[in-house]
Amino acid sequence: MKAALNLFHSMKSKDRVSWNSILTGFSQMGFSEDALKLFGHMRSSLEEIDDYAYAAGLRSCSDLAILQLGQQIHLLTVKTDTTKESSITWNSIMFAYAQHGQGDVALDLFSIMRERKVKLDHITFVAVLTACRCFLKSMASDFGIPPRMEHYACAVDLFGRAGYLDAAKALIDSMPFQPNAMVLKTLLVSCQVASQLLELEPEEHCTYVILSNMYGNLKRWDDKARVTRLMRERKVKKVPGWSWIEVKNEVHAFKAEDRSHPFSEDVYQILGELMEEMKKLHSPANSDSLMHDINYMYPHNDLSY
Repeated sequence: MKAALNLFHSMKSKDRVSWNSILTGFSQMGFSEDALKLFGHMRSSLEEIDDYAYAAGLRSCSDLAILQLGQQIHLLTVKTDTTKESSITWNSIMFAYAQHGQGDVALDLFSIMRERKVKLDHITFVAVLTACRCFLKSMASDFGIPPRMEHYACAVDLFGRAGYLDAAKALIDSMPFQPNAMVLKTLLVSCQVASQLLELEPEEHCTYVILSNMYGNLKRWDDKARVTRLMRERKVKKVPGWSWIEVKNEVHAFKAEDRSHPFSEDVYQILGELMEEMKKLHSPANSDSLMHDINYMYPHNDLSY
């Protein structure tokens, strides 16, 4: 992306195609903050922007969980009647709701799209299927029906076949019981998809990490070692994941063991206080639950790890 940005800046004349290309590239690669900065520059540089720019902006807001800015961009699409002409921005808004646990809103938007006769595409249905994942949680919370193994297996199969390995892995990790043979067999199908992704996207570190973890869970140590070796041979490095939080219209970014924030000392002090409060909750009656979970997730007995 650095080379692409240098090429973009070297262009004497920049039209909507060049702006959309660099903006979409940053958004799809996960450089959401940079994408939003480009979106702002694009608005001030061009008289009119189109669906592709709005879609990239909305996607970046969704990734960063910036609600207010996302609402502002959505309002711009409404004012320009973009939502009545193309599915691109509709898909972005649907994804935003689906990714943040509001699957019912995403499906309502899908119904509105059909009523307005907006032309649907394959991305639309990926957003719909992503929204359906939310109903696993709503089964118990809204209908009092605990999801069973077969419900999880269906969802794992759905994400695995679509190539969303991180979603499939996260879903299995969130299961309240150990996966049975049905779920593990479904996971194997996902591994086959992942092997194909390694060839299609050899530089994407996420696929290597997820596939390695999957093989480890299945105790297929030779396959796990093969993936690790392949990652090393291709010089692919694991990029630490970042998280964002919006507080009083200001976005703060952080990652594990990160102390680069100017208020990091205050943050870690509060985390230490939280840890002490959690220790006070520890008693012989709950020693096998609370503290076991804390020690398992934080082996250094420190939330700031």
